Amino acid sequence: VKKNIVASGGFRLIVQSMKRQSIERKSRVSDSNVQYCGLACVNNLLDSQDSTVTLAGTRLVLETIDDEKENRASVADWGIETLQKLSNSCVGIKRAIIDCGGVKLILGLMKEHARNVFIDFGGLWLVQILSNDDEAVQKTIAMYDGGIHAIVASMMYHACNQTQQQRGLMCLCNVLDSQDTTVPHTVVRSVLDCVIGAEGPNANTASWGIVTLRKLHDAHTGIKRFIINCAGAEVLMGLYSSDLDVQSMTMKCLQNLLDGSDAAVEIIIACIGFEQIVASMKRHCNDQEVQQCGLACLEKLLDCHDATVAQDSMRFLLDMIAQESGHNSLGMWGLHTLCKLCRIRDSIKQVIIDCAGVQVLMDLMNEHSNDPNVQSMAMTCLQLLVDSSSQV
Repeated sequence: VKKNIVASGGFRLIVQSMKRQSIERKSRVSDSNVQYCGLACVNNLLDSQDSTVTLAGTRLVLETIDDEKENRASVADWGIETLQKLSNSCVGIKRAIIDCGGVKLILGLMKEHARNVFIDFGGLWLVQILSNDDEAVQKTIAMYDGGIHAIVASMMYHACNQTQQQRGLMCLCNVLDSQDTTVPHTVVRSVLDCVIGAEGPNANTASWGIVTLRKLHDAHTGIKRFIINCAGAEVLMGLYSSDLDVQSMTMKCLQNLLDGSDAAVEIIIACIGFEQIVASMKRHCNDQEVQQCGLACLEKLLDCHDATVAQDSMRFLLDMIAQESGHNSLGMWGLHTLCKLCRIRDSIKQVIIDCAGVQVLMDLMNEHSNDPNVQSMAMTCLQLLVDSSSQV
């Protein structure tokens, strides 16, 4: 029966009927029945012992999806759903989809119909399962123009859906496993392009971008330098500086990037500077996570091997403390931060001393002689500095 159906053109007739019904949808009952029975027929015909039959049939399904000119969105919905069901039914069919160029077709549909929920969800599911442990598919995604961006965009458009985020991240990690050296740069650049896309950035996309970069960093530590080189920290730090969630996540991302990387320290100083980190900490002085992550970033920057960079950074902090001393909460925040830095390591204490930090503290004590909080915090800083140096 199978051979007779295939030989007489029945396979094409079945697939075309399924496609036509998905477009016309004249009757919900009859359409559902055509799809159900048609899919069962296609499954049985493709699940053949003859690999040439499976390949030919799969190629026909893909061509039927791709050759539609007038109702592409409807057919794309139907095609993605059909490929999902076929992929679930038989390992051989999954292999045939790959061998017949199905991955490129799926990525093309995702590009063409961005923001279509059914295509985004079904397409990403297919790309993920097809790219698992398959280097050829991973290379196909990497080389397909806009393929990586289609994956990243489908994640961003559905940022609140955790399943979509997990699938997208697995897809990106699969592609990062390929030997193509351009992939990490393309992945990071695509995330940043989505964040600052044509419609302009917003707090939600900024948050999604930071979380995605952090997850990619955790999954592939080698991607760190690409995040830095693509100005990822600079871009994200500049977005929504007043949004606490964005700044908190950004500061955590910066801390991860700075950890164990002298190159990261140099690039972040050049791109962002000490100033933006201090400004963010000052703006969100009551948020514990921003303060902890910010302090860890300051420690890395102040412990830089370049003495000029460290001193310039400390002078900025000391100047800010002196200027904000009249605003009690901000002035006290600055003194608290200075005390915490004093406790970290002696090299940072020496930078404070070299930048006339002792004089700044004494000036504050003179200026606010009646403020017990300023007196106590400044005295604590002086004690820590005196304990470590005879120069004081």
